[in-house]
Amino acid sequence: MGFIKQMHKAIDHPTIRSKRSFLQEYAWQPQHRAQQKGWSRYGIIIPDLPIPHQFFSFLSIVSSAGPEVVEPDPLLQTHLGKNAMIVAGTAAKMARHSQSHLIPQNYQSSESNPFLQFGKDVSMAWQHPYYRVVIRQAEFKLDIQLKNTDKVSWFIQMPMYDHFSLLSHYEGYFRYQGGIQKISGLCTFEYAFCKSLNDSSSIAERKIPLDFSTYHIVSLDEQTQLLLNETHFNGEKMVNKAFLRNIEGDNQALEAEFEILSYQSRLAIAEDGRPLKLPFKFRWLVKNKCGDTEIIIRGEVDTSMLYGISNGYVGGYGYEGFYKGREIEGRGYMEYIDRRVGE
Repeated sequence: MGFIKQMHKAIDHPTIRSKRSFLQEYAWQPQHRAQQKGWSRYGIIIPDLPIPHQFFSFLSIVSSAGPEVVEPDPLLQTHLGKNAMIVAGTAAKMARHSQSHLIPQNYQSSESNPFLQFGKDVSMAWQHPYYRVVIRQAEFKLDIQLKNTDKVSWFIQMPMYDHFSLLSHYEGYFRYQGGIQKISGLCTFEYAFCKSLNDSSSIAERKIPLDFSTYHIVSLDEQTQLLLNETHFNGEKMVNKAFLRNIEGDNQALEAEFEILSYQSRLAIAEDGRPLKLPFKFRWLVKNKCGDTEIIIRGEVDTSMLYGISNGYVGGYGYEGFYKGREIEGRGYMEYIDRRVGE
């Protein structure tokens, strides 16, 4: 709990540099942390795609240290530190991939060996600020090129734990059921690294008591993105933040309130057999530094929810609301994990 208290303090008084550009030399390659036990998260998310895809999510947890909601035991391939989980896909049927992989002990990244490689079907190549993500399946292929901007949102920055998101441009195509669909727009590139809390090999001893988290990415317009997060540890709300960022403007860190208005009628069943109520309708209220409501997002889930982000799900939704005194509508992306007792 000492680590949790440090994290809470860091979140309450974050070192978020809303007016500072991202450091280009930040070393986030897998081998950068090779000698440090812990877990890394790499993510690329597009919240608004045409039908039938609606959203795209590529998330990977590499060399996990075993936080409870990050690494479900049924998906472990080997002991801690040599496991990688990914979830990649869209709302469309046959356009999903969720799997756990072993990480080779001698893994190295190079021009001939992509930045991240999962089996034969999923890869990410890198030369910052440019990335290429390729996913190949029988009826689905995605091939996109990314260019990261220097617009960075730091969720947390401390000696044991870094977590940030970069606003990015993407361009590429889907090949799905015989058709090709070109896509382009704004997305996010995300990275996190957390050092292991101790040297024990016991999974149970090393799990972090994170029991609820929901993370949303919303496109407010062609240049503006809204990131929303609420997270609980041991039943206590630790994070309720919003990050508003624009290609031409500065980032803003704001307060956010999340409320579930109704749940989906069918329970979801996680890999470990635990039932979960998934939200159907919900609301975000985003407040400025004066305490006034600046943004309202009312969402309604309209896609199936894809299992695979830890012990939780990812999905898409349509929304309506208010921003800068005007009505808005569009699409959003959601990650949702709920391991609270009695929920």
